Amino acid sequence: MPSLFTACCPGLLRLILCLVFLAGLPVAVSARFYKYVDDSGTIVFVEDKSRIPQKYWSQLKTYDEASDRLSPDERKAAAERRQSEQTDAAALNSLTQSLETSVTIRNNRVLVPVSVRYDTREVTVRLVLDTGATNTVFYDNAIMNLGVPVDAGKVGYGQVVGGHKIQHQMVQFRTISVGPYEIRNPQASIIKNIDPDADHDGLLGMDFLQQMKYRIDFDRQVIRWLPESESR
Repeated sequence: MPSLFTACCPGLLRLILCLVFLAGLPVAVSARFYKYVDDSGTIVFVEDKSRIPQKYWSQLKTYDEASDRLSPDERKAAAERRQSEQTDAAALNSLTQSLETSVTIRNNRVLVPVSVRYDTREVTVRLVLDTGATNTVFYDNAIMNLGVPVDAGKVGYGQVVGGHKIQHQMVQFRTISVGPYEIRNPQASIIKNIDPDADHDGLLGMDFLQQMKYRIDFDRQVIRWLPESESR
């Protein structure tokens, strides 16, 4: 069965696997490069000597400038090689950024931006990442603009810290999105917000967190979302 990460981000894991080896490649910043001919007769240009198999070292030719002793075709091939490496490095950087979400860390709490959609309306809220909460909870005033009907879900009661019981409404939403994850047709609770000065809009509970692989970078204040292969 595919993971939630791969199901909600088609092609993303394949892109990670294709690009991960590029993490150590340098972006071309020097005009020095090397030329050799491989076993198939192909002329190869590289700017990092460590990437050249040792068996070709005896035939290496070094060029200090792109125009130094190169034919027009060779200059074109070298330029295309540099452009390709720069493009790959930019793609890897863009991918890395898409796997990180900025969060707010305050009073030992992590506030995560979450998008929630009901019918055709969508709002973005900030939920406390709470591994002690069984279910995800939204404060009623935070999602007011979604227009959730008062009879949209079953009314029940839950117990909070201190043993108090509060009324909540269990509602099925269209989607809830956190980082690269989009969860469809999820159920979450709506409760009345009794603290108008609260700096958050509810709780992101284990009903979602247990499906997600992540690490929190407290220094940079980001969540890094992980493919299954990296989280093991």
